[in-house]
Amino acid sequence: MSRRFLFTRFPEPWQRRALLGGFVLAFALITWRATVVPLGQAGNPARNMIRGDAYSDINTLSAARFFRDYGFGETYLLPVFKYPGHGMRDTIMVYTHYPALPDVLAGLSAQVLGADDDRNLRVLPILLAMVLYGYMAWLLVQWLPQPRMAVAGTLVVALSHYFVFFADTYHKHLYEELFVWLCTGTLWVYYTRGRRWPWLALAGLWMVLAVNASFEPIVFLAIVVAGFSLLYTRRLLTVETLLLGAVCVCGFVLHLWQVRLYMGSWEAMWHEMFTSLQVRSQGVGAGGNELGRSLMWYDYLKVPFDWLNRIERLFLLPGWALAGLSVWAMRRQWVRGERRLFWLGVILLLAGMGWSLVMAQHFIVHLFTTRHMGMFLALMAGYALPLYVDTVRAHFARRNLPWQIFHVLFIGYMLVMACTQQLADWYCYGFGYSG
Repeated sequence: MSRRFLFTRFPEPWQRRALLGGFVLAFALITWRATVVPLGQAGNPARNMIRGDAYSDINTLSAARFFRDYGFGETYLLPVFKYPGHGMRDTIMVYTHYPALPDVLAGLSAQVLGADDDRNLRVLPILLAMVLYGYMAWLLVQWLPQPRMAVAGTLVVALSHYFVFFADTYHKHLYEELFVWLCTGTLWVYYTRGRRWPWLALAGLWMVLAVNASFEPIVFLAIVVAGFSLLYTRRLLTVETLLLGAVCVCGFVLHLWQVRLYMGSWEAMWHEMFTSLQVRSQGVGAGGNELGRSLMWYDYLKVPFDWLNRIERLFLLPGWALAGLSVWAMRRQWVRGERRLFWLGVILLLAGMGWSLVMAQHFIVHLFTTRHMGMFLALMAGYALPLYVDTVRAHFARRNLPWQIFHVLFIGYMLVMACTQQLADWYCYGFGYSG
């Protein structure tokens, strides 16, 4: 974050100190974990599904070592799992079901910095996480009516597991969030700054990178593209939606082409990818399906409750508090005529929930997919928390006893959940980690 940006967008000294303090605190923890907390095994509790993703990082480390030793051409950039290095290829497996950009970036890092020590691969994602921190603050201060709201929104997400426990992962987690934020923000700039084509082209670039970092952003960005078109043009089928839809398809086809080249035919590629799609969307087939069964109708009914109960595992703000504050904030936005901000929140909420409905099996078995709610939570927490503090002060100043009791209980609930579900991990699996 530049000095000019801080002083022009955040005029109050406490706002600048809060953002800089949050940056220092977040990256002190991130670099500490990158240095001290080892990758370990797939079940390593210090890097499990809410504190990173050791399982996927192990696979990416394998791919990086293979690319370092044999280059990228043998597998057409597809990642190679179960490769320990030193030419031991007996157990390797080429993975086709997920895009390979994170593995390629890890391979490039391995060629420059080496991959015998996996900490070398954490350098690039940590540097990009610094970019993401500044960009979150920049975008939120554009969206929200007051700078203090942008400060609150940035700190709530940046000091959550959502950010600090995933910022050094060299699998897809940091990359997909970075590209999703960049694509969403760039598309917003396009619609609000004169609809200039270079901004649309840049949004398309971020979309291609997002789709090749992970398939999960496809649903999120599709909803954002459609939602922004409706919000700013009142039409769904526009040149922008058609072009970005084509860009997204092209980004996806890049991966399909890789798989086709590796497998030798379109028929083999379609069988491979369609089988994976059935598992992740409907849970069809026991092989490779962590549920061991197909999805039933009641699994979809549980999705909203999974969302509400998982939020506190990835964010400082617990799910039920987020729901209450969001309803209160969005009602306030509607009454005060902040309609575009209201609809922006609706779009981000739908985008965040999209994957859980389209790929329900993947959502159910992978808790880290809750991170899709990060942008909505940043917007709602940023808007609601400063106004809620004002409301609490007013109720206590008027000695309104019923409301005082409610606020004590509500704030107590948020603090207890933040301390037990989030901040305790800062010590146990961060600054106080002892192996």
